[in-house]
Amino acid sequence: MTTTRYMAFWPLPGRWEDYVQNLVRILEKIKESKLTIDELASWASNQFGSKLEWTKNAIMIIIVHTSVVSSMENGALRLSEAGQKFLNTKDNEVILDRFLQSIWGMKEILIWLKERPLTLEEVFVNCKSFGAPWKRNYQVGFRLRWLRALGVIDRRLGKYYLTERGKEFTKKLGLEAPMPISQAPPIVKPIAKSKDIVGEPIYFGEFVYAPLNEAGVILLFSKIMGELGIYYEASPSTFPDMIARRKTKEGLERIFVEFEYKSSHFLQHKHDAKNCDVIVCWEHDWKDCPLEVIELKEVVKRLKA
Repeated sequence: MTTTRYMAFWPLPGRWEDYVQNLVRILEKIKESKLTIDELASWASNQFGSKLEWTKNAIMIIIVHTSVVSSMENGALRLSEAGQKFLNTKDNEVILDRFLQSIWGMKEILIWLKERPLTLEEVFVNCKSFGAPWKRNYQVGFRLRWLRALGVIDRRLGKYYLTERGKEFTKKLGLEAPMPISQAPPIVKPIAKSKDIVGEPIYFGEFVYAPLNEAGVILLFSKIMGELGIYYEASPSTFPDMIARRKTKEGLERIFVEFEYKSSHFLQHKHDAKNCDVIVCWEHDWKDCPLEVIELKEVVKRLKA
């Protein structure tokens, strides 16, 4: 079964040497208090002296997206089997295994360092050659810091290399066979050049232009869903596109979300309305739509006002 691996990764508050210790503190807090993501982020922000939104992003990516924790029906977080195992054993390989399965670039870096030590910039160039969309090397730096914190790589004279523990781990994973970088499969297929066309100017945060397709709708929604009280839970491999939680008076309600550029595309794609709660689109053009529609064009106007 192929698992979607995230391109976005995040450090935890503090020095990289403290990442594992701080992760243990966060998981112990979840175990004893059963906090929601907002409550946990507030606690962690106070504990580590970090900004609230930054801390929340870190927690979402490091422990939720990697399935170290999961969310219960009432929105409270609980340890997954992997999270409980790590807390019981303090075995860094438990977390490393979750990172390799959930975060793109972690396994690739270990493969490349098996061949020879590399600088941060060399790792960045390799990632770019495989289709990574990053314009700067921050995401590479986050991965390298975590791999150092977990004890499988280290740095000497500006170059990163596998530690003895890292060599043992890659061998155990079956990554010991040489795999030249030029032969590794790219994660993103080359995009054919086309006309340089953008949407109408909206000047909303990092978005200068409006989306022109469903992918743009998803990206824009990911930036503002918190403002709408909606929190990501999962991305099924089949319909619908996303399972989320929406803040209500009673707690966090589970909702099934489908993304479309125009709401009428839901009909064109022959989706079953019975298995969906909300359509998120840029333009709402389906007059008799039986579902709730979040039209991002109007949401952006409201948030800018």
